[in-house]
Amino acid sequence: MHRRILIAIAGCCVVHAATTCPSIPPCSRLHPEAIFFVGTVTDAPSLNGAIARPVRFQVDEAFMGVPVGVQEMVITTDAVWLVKGHSYLIDAYERSQNWLDLTSCGASGEPSSEPAKAMLLFLRQRAKGLPQASLNVGTMALDQLTLLADALVTVKGSMGALTARTNSEGVATFEGLPPGYYGLSARLPYYHISDTSPSDMNVEIEAGGCASADIILESDSSVSGVLRGSKGVAIPGIDLLLVPIAQTPSALGASRDAEGRFHFKSVAPGTYILGVNLMGLQPSVTPSYYPNVPDRQHATPIKVSPGEHVRDLQLNLLDPPAARTIEVCAVDEKGKPVASARILNFRQRDVLFPALDVDRMTDETGCMIATGFARTQYAIYGSKRFYTGDPSLESHHFVIEPGDTPAHVRLVLKQIP
Repeated sequence: MHRRILIAIAGCCVVHAATTCPSIPPCSRLHPEAIFFVGTVTDAPSLNGAIARPVRFQVDEAFMGVPVGVQEMVITTDAVWLVKGHSYLIDAYERSQNWLDLTSCGASGEPSSEPAKAMLLFLRQRAKGLPQASLNVGTMALDQLTLLADALVTVKGSMGALTARTNSEGVATFEGLPPGYYGLSARLPYYHISDTSPSDMNVEIEAGGCASADIILESDSSVSGVLRGSKGVAIPGIDLLLVPIAQTPSALGASRDAEGRFHFKSVAPGTYILGVNLMGLQPSVTPSYYPNVPDRQHATPIKVSPGEHVRDLQLNLLDPPAARTIEVCAVDEKGKPVASARILNFRQRDVLFPALDVDRMTDETGCMIATGFARTQYAIYGSKRFYTGDPSLESHHFVIEPGDTPAHVRLVLKQIP
């Protein structure tokens, strides 16, 4: 069963304490390679500096993936919470031949813990032929990849129509459904089902099975206008971004025509900054913010209300400023030049700095030369990675303020703890 975009499995270790792993229905954990059993630890050697240890189990209750008649299983894992003499539900898979490992973000844990308790109940019901079927329907906004809470999801089948609202993760759950085919729909004020991105409008549920479906919605709101040069002439072919002031949703790109008109469709309600070449990826184009300022701090925010069409904006592209030479030198904590350090642009979700022409290595003197715009603010940092066991080095980010004279930046690289 699929879960294309609504759940991202975190790369965390399986523990019976709180984790960042998402909540997954028990039936979604079943797959052909899954191994499930309840076992008592009979041997749990110390790691002693190794990356994993073989933990031996006596199989007390086998559910899936355990050969008939097998009474002992060995799981090779770094999980230090497995204790000799304790019983656990084990959710495992075969990493390689003769190497079984715990499933990341799986259901392993003491039988009384979550999610092991819910998984164990499901497995025992399944063994008796009594599992309940369930369906998860997720809603997501087109383009900005925003999970949509409080959408009303309707499921129609032989038993009639059922409704549920999506939770904070954008998912509506239906439990105890009989097997069969179901039609799906979703409604949210000022949104509509996308006609450009496919949604799962029908789903089949098997007896005791588990299914997931995704419905893609588009916001009814939009932002449009025209991009002009300093002399008032419309300018085509230049990329624009609509960047949310909040961390979510993600930035939007615009469609544009030969007359310089731009249009952002399916814009989620919120407050945005509009600009040109904000990422600095077009060296010949001056970063410009709405209505005609060179930096984000002085840009005029654009508020988009639910269902609103913000029209007739005019963004004026600034004339190219003079080029500015920026010398960046990397040193260690003792002031010694660091050769072959990589100088990188600093990125932060809630602050969008233009990109400087860096992402290169320092020379034998620990320095490199970049070219930027005189009226533009940049943020950079230095990094040097060692793959020989030596500690890697990295600096704090440094903000280069706008200026007309050449800039000289000194980055101090420190050991990464």
